[in-house]
Amino acid sequence: HTLAPVVRDLCHAKHCDSTILLENRKRKDLYMWVGMAPYGPSVRFHVLNVHTMDELKMTGNCIKGSRPVLHFDKAFEELPHLRAIRAMLMHTFGTPRYHALSRPFVDHIFCFFWFDDRIYFRNYQIVEQEVTKKEVERSLLEIGPRFVLNPIRVFQGFMGGRSFWKNTSYVTPNTRRSQLWRMHMSTDKKGMKEDRYRKRVEAHKRRKRIKQELATVRPKDEVEPVFQIGAARQQM
Repeated sequence: HTLAPVVRDLCHAKHCDSTILLENRKRKDLYMWVGMAPYGPSVRFHVLNVHTMDELKMTGNCIKGSRPVLHFDKAFEELPHLRAIRAMLMHTFGTPRYHALSRPFVDHIFCFFWFDDRIYFRNYQIVEQEVTKKEVERSLLEIGPRFVLNPIRVFQGFMGGRSFWKNTSYVTPNTRRSQLWRMHMSTDKKGMKEDRYRKRVEAHKRRKRIKQELATVRPKDEVEPVFQIGAARQQM
């Protein structure tokens, strides 16, 4: 990626060993880079179905700066590329222990679910209710936001380099929009052909009807008997 040297220098200046870069293309498509600076590995996602906290208006809440618990479902332990992605997400979204800006307690949880070859992100508040003096009941309330990550490629380097894994079923947004446009155009052409055929049939029926109406209401020709008499004399 062309921004890799710049992001690497920023990480070095801020003493960071992991980074998240949001990349916007054509003001329509959002991509997210998650990488380990300065040498990798890194992964690129296509971000889909983003729903903000203001849009969802969930009842959950958490304190700013509190450490989140990271939860990954079973698929992240079975597939090799998901194990690499899990390691990068844990290193990036997890809060370092005894960090100066972190709070000494946990009140929310980040959940990553693997479904339909995509990663679904959810953020929940951990609610504790005291049932008895020795028993505490815990429940989850969603906070938001929500989004879906479609992994495109896992690189061995930082935001580039040799590919460790590639999503063969991934279709770029430009290709998808092109397919939809072609499908729409083919449907329009088919509809235009059917419309032209229908208009021709209606015009033919209209001409036929006009001829029949003119034949029934044809005015009497006063000169026609003269020609009929002349034709009869010639036959005699």
